Amino acid sequence: MIPDPSRCLFAGDGIVVRPWQRADIDALYEAARESLDTVGRWLPWCHENYARTDSEAWIEHCTAAWNAGEQYAFAMLDEDGTRVLGGVGLNKFDRARRSANLGYWIRSAEQNRGTAT
Repeated sequence: MIPDPSRCLFAGDGIVVRPWQRADIDALYEAARESLDTVGRWLPWCHENYARTDSEAWIEHCTAAWNAGEQYAFAMLDEDGTRVLGGVGLNKFDRARRSANLGYWIRSAEQNRGTAT
C-alpha cells in the first residue's frame, strides 16, 4: 500500500518533515550549495557542479518513486516550511523482512544542533 503523501506530515520541535514538493526546488538548491564541503564528503550528488536543475530533477524523481512505492523521500524544513534543513528517506524495501534503508543528510548550518535526532 502506497502512503498518501498529503497525509505524511510530521511536525514538532521547530521541524516539519513532509514529502518533497516542487515549491522546495530553490530551498533545496540553496541547502545543497551551502553544504558542498560537509555533505559532499559523504554523498556524491552534492558536488561543486550541483545546479538548480539537479534540485528540480531530484524532486521529480522523488514524486515518481513515491507513486511507484519504491522510495519515500522527505524534506526536513524549519517550522514555517520555507528553509530546507536536510532530507530523510526510506528506500530498498525488503517487504518480506519488513525493513528498509533509512538515509538522511543535514545542511551545514544545521549540523550538530540535534536536527537529525
